[in-house]
Amino acid sequence: MGKEKFGFQAGLDNFKKTIKAKFPNDGEAIDKYISVLYNAYIMVPLWMAVKCLPRPLAFLAKLLFYLPYLNRVRYYVLSTTEEVLSSITKNKELIGWLTYSCGDYGLPPSLSSFGIHALVAVHYMTGSSYPVGGPGKVGVYAVQTLEKYGGKAFVRCPVKHVLINSKGQTYGVKLEK
Repeated sequence: MGKEKFGFQAGLDNFKKTIKAKFPNDGEAIDKYISVLYNAYIMVPLWMAVKCLPRPLAFLAKLLFYLPYLNRVRYYVLSTTEEVLSSITKNKELIGWLTYSCGDYGLPPSLSSFGIHALVAVHYMTGSSYPVGGPGKVGVYAVQTLEKYGGKAFVRCPVKHVLINSKGQTYGVKLEK
């Protein structure tokens, strides 16, 4: 770690091959991590969806769909990334490499939900990309698209009020200046 560079290639098989080459004595722990990671990746969105339902419907959904898995779902959501990974391996360097994406969700492994870690980590398993010119170009391209269709973008300009049509739909804003 530190200044050492280590590239991951897109795809689960490439990830396994690369990380197992780096940590040849930890193959079993890596396989367990991937299994737990994908379990959490599948279950956490279900848990989130149930949380969005009205209580009676949520109760029914819990009974029908994931009551047998409830303890596991709670474990993934309520345990920190560090707790889950420490139950899989004692190799701190491996844990460091497996949590390379923690900056994307803003918390260190000791504070982050393993469920959120799983969502981000699996997302990266298929590969990731950045806009040409870096992430700052997202705003530039959004403004270009907005202006292409007759809109305008203003920065640090106070809004006097929001314009709403007779159907209750927003169609613009009136600026103070």
